[in-house]
Amino acid sequence: MYTQELKDIAESYGLKLHLYADDTQIYGSFTDDSVDDMETRVQKCFSHIKAWRAKNFLKLNPDKTEVLVLRSKWDNTHGPKTLQLFEDQEPKTVLENLGSVNVSATARNLGVIFDETFSMHQNVSKIIQTCSMYLRNLWRIGNKIPKDSKVKLVNALIHSRLDFCNSLLHGINEKELDRLQKVQNAAARFIYGNRRRKGVTALRKKLSFLPIRSRIKFKVCSLVHKTLTSDAPSYMCESILARQPTGKSVRRDYDQTLRDVETRVPTKKLRNERSL
Repeated sequence: MYTQELKDIAESYGLKLHLYADDTQIYGSFTDDSVDDMETRVQKCFSHIKAWRAKNFLKLNPDKTEVLVLRSKWDNTHGPKTLQLFEDQEPKTVLENLGSVNVSATARNLGVIFDETFSMHQNVSKIIQTCSMYLRNLWRIGNKIPKDSKVKLVNALIHSRLDFCNSLLHGINEKELDRLQKVQNAAARFIYGNRRRKGVTALRKKLSFLPIRSRIKFKVCSLVHKTLTSDAPSYMCESILARQPTGKSVRRDYDQTLRDVETRVPTKKLRNERSL
């Protein structure tokens, strides 16, 4: 709670802020024409935050400060390579230690790896690497444990990682989803002790394992339901608007599956938009 004032500081410079247990994230959006304006606002914001932290006997951690610029995959023009976080009037030692930060190609956010085009390729690769390691170790003891124990181990070690923040995988490249599906298929073969590459659809049905794509859709639907019932955080509830009944009420006005959708922005404009 002692860092709650940081939200007011960020909002005073047109930026938004998320506070976590041991992590503080500042973000905003800009276009190619407003890069300088964004950098100026970031400099002023961080200078204000530095002064606030010094007043409250706190210190910024240079080793854990990362900057990531998200852009469309259709945007061939890359953003700034470096970003100066403090204004020129700050002490010279501060500028040397944390004055200019390189823009990262990837950044870890609560265990999820984000890349600049939000393709989630690095995150998927990390999930596959971790799950493959566990499966190799499980095969070594597979003939010594019963089937029920295998199912529990797969749910604890494999599915827990496949399902972690999997709503972020909605809409990514189908090839990435196929890579994750192969991991689940390998887990189903482990449970039945089948090393041969045969069809595993029947095995998944016996185990009541939802496919990867269905698991992602289920997670998204669960989040939407919590948002509509106000069980989700306020910033999520504000992103979905309920359908407003018209003057002449019809049955679909009370259909919860119909929602107002914002008008799609032209593709050319989307290519120039970025997020920091």
